[in-house]
Amino acid sequence: MVLVVEIKNRDELRELISKNKLVLIVLYDSSSPIGRYVASIADDVASVVEPVMLVAKADVRMVPDAPIELGLKKGASERLRLYIDGKLAWEQIGVFYGNPSADKYAIRRGILNALRSRNLSPAKLGLKLTIY
Repeated sequence: MVLVVEIKNRDELRELISKNKLVLIVLYDSSSPIGRYVASIADDVASVVEPVMLVAKADVRMVPDAPIELGLKKGASERLRLYIDGKLAWEQIGVFYGNPSADKYAIRRGILNALRSRNLSPAKLGLKLTIY
């Protein structure tokens, strides 16, 4: 069963990043159509990468200090950030709104490049990245 963690507060966000090897954090604004789209793309990605990679979503309407916890400006949203061993490894700001295939491909390539830059491979981690 796929389980995307819905972040409830700043402390939970900090803990998820520090205690998991691979974490994909999704910042979005549920009051925006683009934000809801980004959240749905995260659900699709989670169906492929979990349980090896934790996927967590933070709605900036519900957790307004989530961007600040990540070192961003208050209100920053519609971005994905991959953390490896507690360190930021990759970030994608925005999406190709309306083209889920292009968005999933861009996310897949970003994750692959981040892993490779740290001499990690999806196969060694038990991670399948067929996000189409």
